[in-house]
Amino acid sequence: MPTRRQVLGATGAALAGTALAGPAAAQPGTDLTEWFADTSNATEVVDRRGRDEVTVTVGADANDGAWGFGPAAVRVDPGTTVV
Repeated sequence: MPTRRQVLGATGAALAGTALAGPAAAQPGTDLTEWFADTSNATEVVDRRGRDEVTVTVGADANDGAWGFGPAAVRVDPGTTVV
């Protein structure tokens, strides 16, 4: 059984690797139907382009509990701060 410190360390390493990989960009018109097939609250990609900061709720109602993000899918401009 991994310790809390090991889990947090692995999570931090994974996040650092993601940050170093650079920004990901979904192409306009990308079909995310299959990607979100098992996510009950992902009905659309919410457009939040043109904003400096966007807040995504953690623990939104999804999949029979507080297991989701709200919105589940959001489109932002490169450089936008997502909280």
